[in-house]
Amino acid sequence: MLKKWSLFGFWIVFSTLVFSQSRDMVIQKMEFATAIENRQPVSSGSVFSTADETVFCFTQVYSSEIPTIVSHVWYHNDEETSKIDLEINGKTWRTWSKKSLSENWAGKWRVDVVSWEGEVLQSKEFTVVETRKLRNTQPVNKQPVANARKRNLQSTPVKNTTVAQKNTPPVSFKLALITDVDLLLNLIEANDKKNGRKFNRTTAMQGLQTIFLNQSYGQLWLIQVGGQSIGYAMMALSYSMKSLGINAFLDELYIRDDYLSNGVEEKLIQFLEQTASTMGINSLQIKVDGKDVATQALNRHLGYSIHDWYLMSKELK
Repeated sequence: MLKKWSLFGFWIVFSTLVFSQSRDMVIQKMEFATAIENRQPVSSGSVFSTADETVFCFTQVYSSEIPTIVSHVWYHNDEETSKIDLEINGKTWRTWSKKSLSENWAGKWRVDVVSWEGEVLQSKEFTVVETRKLRNTQPVNKQPVANARKRNLQSTPVKNTTVAQKNTPPVSFKLALITDVDLLLNLIEANDKKNGRKFNRTTAMQGLQTIFLNQSYGQLWLIQVGGQSIGYAMMALSYSMKSLGINAFLDELYIRDDYLSNGVEEKLIQFLEQTASTMGINSLQIKVDGKDVATQALNRHLGYSIHDWYLMSKELK
C-alpha cells in the first residue's frame, strides 16, 4: 500500500512540474518603433509624434507551450483602447501589433503583454507628441549638396525647402572667430542662466580659446537671423573605432526662446548635417534632455534614433 501511495505521490509531483514548465512564457524583447523590417523593429524609441502616423509594438516571446496566444492591450492615458490577440507558433517567436496615430492620440501610452490566462507578462510605456508642437518642423533636404566643398562656410545661408513664410528673416550660420569672443560670452551666459547653471566667465573664456586654437576639436557656429546673432552651436568631433571614422556631436546648443518657434533649430540641424557630410564625417549625434519629449520627437521626425544605451560621464578633475 505504501508503494502505491509513493508512486501516486511521485506522479502528482512529476505532472505538476511538467504542467508548470509547459506554461513558461517569457518576453525576451519588447520595443516600440515606427516600422518593422525583416521581422525587426526600425527606429525604436519611447517618444513619437503624430507625424509618425503609426507606432508598432514589437515583442519577442519564448514559450515552452505552443501553439498559444498573447495579447497586446493598448492604453491611452490609462484608458484601454484596443486588445489584439497574437498567435505564438514557435518556442521563440517574434510578433507585433500597431496603432495608427492622429492628433487626438497625443499623450501617454502603455501596452501590456498578456498571456491567454490573463497574466501581465510585461508592460511598457511611450509618449506621443502633437505635430504642431514640434516647432513648425520643416522637411530636411536629403539630396547631396553639389560642389559642397566649394561653399564658403564663413557665413552660409540655409536654403528653405518649403515656401518662405511672410516677414520671416533669413537664417544663416557663421563660423565663429576669435573676434566674436565677447558676443559668444554673452550667449554662453544666457544659456547657463536658462539651464540654471552659474556662469563662470574665466572657464568660458578658456573653453573658447581651446576651440579657436585646436580646430580638430570641433567647430563653433553663430546662429543668425536677419544678420543678428540669436544663438550658437558647438559641434565637437571624435574618432570612432566602431564606425572607422570621425563622428560629430552637437555638444552645446543655445537659441533665444523667442526664435524657438521659427524653425531655426531644424535649419541648424540641416546645416550641420550638410557641413559634416562635406568633412567626411560618418554620423551626427545630438544630446537631448531625457525629459524634453518635444525635442526628442522633433529629432525623431528629422531622422534621428533613440538608443537603448545611455551616455554616462564622470568629472575627472
